[in-house]
Amino acid sequence: MKHFVIMGGGISGLSLAWFLKRRFQDSVNITIIEAAPRVGGWISTHLDSDYLFEKGPRGFRPKAEGLSTLRLIEQLSLQDQVIEASADAGKRYLWKDDILQKLPEGLFSLFTSPLTRHIPYRLIREVFTPPQIHHEDESIYNFVSRRFGHDVAEELFDPLTSGIFAGNIKKLSINSCFPYLREMESQYRSVTWGMMRHRSNKEALSPFAEEYSRAPLLSFKAGMETLPLALQKQVEADILLNKPVKSIDFHDDKAYIHLNGETIKADHIFSTVSATALANVLPEYCAKAIQLLNTMVSTSICTVNVGFSHCCLPQKGFGYLVPSNQREEILGMTWDSDMFPQQNQRLDETRLTVMIGGDHDIDFQQRDEGEFTAIALRALKKHLNIHETPDEHCTQVNRYAIPQYYVGHKNKVNHIRNLLSHDTPFLSVLGKDFSNCGINHCIANAEELVDHFIFLSKKSPPSTYKDSAKTSPQSI
Repeated sequence: MKHFVIMGGGISGLSLAWFLKRRFQDSVNITIIEAAPRVGGWISTHLDSDYLFEKGPRGFRPKAEGLSTLRLIEQLSLQDQVIEASADAGKRYLWKDDILQKLPEGLFSLFTSPLTRHIPYRLIREVFTPPQIHHEDESIYNFVSRRFGHDVAEELFDPLTSGIFAGNIKKLSINSCFPYLREMESQYRSVTWGMMRHRSNKEALSPFAEEYSRAPLLSFKAGMETLPLALQKQVEADILLNKPVKSIDFHDDKAYIHLNGETIKADHIFSTVSATALANVLPEYCAKAIQLLNTMVSTSICTVNVGFSHCCLPQKGFGYLVPSNQREEILGMTWDSDMFPQQNQRLDETRLTVMIGGDHDIDFQQRDEGEFTAIALRALKKHLNIHETPDEHCTQVNRYAIPQYYVGHKNKVNHIRNLLSHDTPFLSVLGKDFSNCGINHCIANAEELVDHFIFLSKKSPPSTYKDSAKTSPQSI
């Protein structure tokens, strides 16, 4: 019987274990090794109070890669736990020029909103803007400025990128962060024209997936941690918590994972840990890969959840983002009690999450929890005119939590995988540091890796992996 070891018990590692066990069934034993005292990684729901607070992601979109998440939910029999965001969640705002400004919800408001009334002209102009000939990677800022103008990049894409990646649009890669925009330009010579013409392949869906794939945003009644906890309970794997990996090595057609006073032998290792964590445990002969892994950057973010027992929001909506040129202390705020009122514990409560940090916050590492909480309370006063003290709050500092996909990221990842496939044939790498950090992408990439791994296992015996970097499981 084969033994597979997965390093990392976040959503990538748990999903991977689930898909491996479904495909290989009783022919494999699976062990998940997690350094933390809990599984789930950055997916964390705070339920020890009178309020439901999400310390990490608060939902997922069921489109595109989200279909993989919907299938996983069905496999785990969690359909009755899924909830849709309210209609109010379609109302989104920007903090600009010291006021909250509502983003358009439809075509008419696109033409009339002060934020976007110049957009229709830019869309028409973009259709006639020549595409990039060589399709080289470039920053989000350069791509959007080239196709739509500098103001669209700074006023719209800057806060959008901060809300997803907490990053700087002048550093982040368009190919890695918004690959579909590049694909539209490449395939249709225009993003605007591509959006109008493109039709995704319609796949057969279950009644559950068909219904919920139309929703803009989904979560669970008891919060997003429902998903990793269900995987932990149902996956047929040994899960070792509080077990940091000290080193790994490979010899005699086996992989060896060294813990404190213990060594685990495996037929294959799947790493879902961060690039830095992987670099710290690889053998010395992987020097080139280690060097590249250590150049991969992550940024830090703090979430401050606040709860009030009554309604104190001035308007309804999803929340708001703050463009970096506004020089505010926060990235934005989500209005969780409006977004998912099904999670409220009382009729009129207010739950908010303030996001602080990211690439632009150069003082982040010098602050403590008290300072982050103070920043959040100042934002409540200035932006929402809420001066009262919350009934409860929860501050979560996530240091180096969000990977930054700088220009050239995809080429770097491919280079790392090719190096590792030559040096460590019994190691496969995936996780948020190597592709998109969203929940949907982590699950979809885990499922894809299992498909690819099975294909290669049937095509060649493991001992031949060493000689073929191009066909190793690393190469996906």
